[in-house]
Amino acid sequence: MASTFEDLIAGFAERQPWGDLAMSCEIFLERDGTLSKPPQIVGPQSGSKREHTLRAARRCAPFHIPSRFDASHEQWKKVQIQFCD
Repeated sequence: MASTFEDLIAGFAERQPWGDLAMSCEIFLERDGTLSKPPQIVGPQSGSKREHTLRAARRCAPFHIPSRFDASHEQWKKVQIQFCD
């Protein structure tokens, strides 16, 4: 069982062949796990990996957020995930 929200969200990341390119994505969440606004790429990235990352973030929603994380919503309403090898 995940001990932190970061551990929980890491379970949604699929290993991708990123090569030398790392990609960071910010995900904005409501308490119920739905997206409060569209995910955003952090930094100047473009191309198919950018679109793949954004699509993956959207497809994972709604995220299953256990009720024990309800009280700490301010800490996880914006999550940044790094995709890399």
